[in-house]
Amino acid sequence: MTRRKRGSLALRGWESTAGEKSRQAKMTDARVRVVKRGSLPSVKVAAVLKVSKSTINDVRAGRRWGHVEV
Repeated sequence: MTRRKRGSLALRGWESTAGEKSRQAKMTDARVRVVKRGSLPSVKVAAVLKVSKSTINDVRAGRRWGHVEV
């Protein structure tokens, strides 16, 4: 599906699959809030949540899961 077609579907009222609505999501909104509030090293958090260290860093920097407010 092209980007243009996805955009037109969004305009027609189709729901976004951002965040935990996506079938491929490995984290929930609640876990993302914990990551954003936490101060543990990214490596430890990533190991517990079974995601990559870069995913944790992206969440903390706001590059991923930006729609989740703390």
